[in-house]
Amino acid sequence: MQALLQEALLPVNMVFTILLAFVMLYWLTVILGLIDISAMDIDLEVEAEVDTELDIDSDTEMESGSSGWFSSSLQFFNFGRVPFMVVFSFLTLCMWALSLLANHYFGHGSWGTATVLFLPNLAISLLITKIITTPLIPVFRHFDGSALPVEYIGQECTLTLPASGSAMGQAEVLIDDTPLLINVKLDGEALLERGSKALVVNESADGRYYIVKALAGE
Repeated sequence: MQALLQEALLPVNMVFTILLAFVMLYWLTVILGLIDISAMDIDLEVEAEVDTELDIDSDTEMESGSSGWFSSSLQFFNFGRVPFMVVFSFLTLCMWALSLLANHYFGHGSWGTATVLFLPNLAISLLITKIITTPLIPVFRHFDGSALPVEYIGQECTLTLPASGSAMGQAEVLIDDTPLLINVKLDGEALLERGSKALVVNESADGRYYIVKALAGE
């Protein structure tokens, strides 16, 4: 452990160590609920603005093409498809680990060797990060803030916890084959047992639960 700390604090590895410390501090604040996981997300949908009053020369076309290539490259490595800090965290961890290994076995603290190894380190770390984060794409797609809110009223549900007019229970609603749980109370004082079918008819004034009505036969 002491040897690892000494390697991490070498000047040639210090930049990656500082970045890793920043990443760890970021995730600590996320765990504590001080900031949201998407607080540092970046928007890759950059539109090039062209001034029609100016002549468009080859330099302008090359600049526009470079911008599109850069954006596409970031998306290829899952930036913009997975929250920025998730990708950046894996990338930082990979670069930190590879920097320590490379400088320990090849560089021996040499700035020249560290500079030469930087680009290979970046390329390998990007590929590893892409492999790790690709399975996370469908996971974070469900947490997209732009998704439309679910309309529960009018949906059929199945109670997972008993509910009555005074006692709050819980029910499962299927939305696009995805089971979602909601807090419910019964429209009336009767008790509705677990496994009973009901219809969501309203939402409470404070938004804490939904009001359900037992379906015929329940």
